[in-house]
Amino acid sequence: MRAARPALRQRGLRPDLDHTVSLLTSELVGNAVRHAGPLNPTERIVFHARLSDDHVRVEVADHGPGFD
Repeated sequence: MRAARPALRQRGLRPDLDHTVSLLTSELVGNAVRHAGPLNPTERIVFHARLSDDHVRVEVADHGPGFD
């Protein structure tokens, strides 16, 4: 979880979006950590972010069972 926010800044997250996007990213990654269950050595929580001039897209995936 600690690596996600600095990774966004290193890739050019605009300062005016930093607080909001960092907060939402922390929430997404935190939920994956909390709800995915114990990870075995072959499982990972995957974080992907795409930044452009007018938007930021953040995706987080885990191996948890999901929900209906």
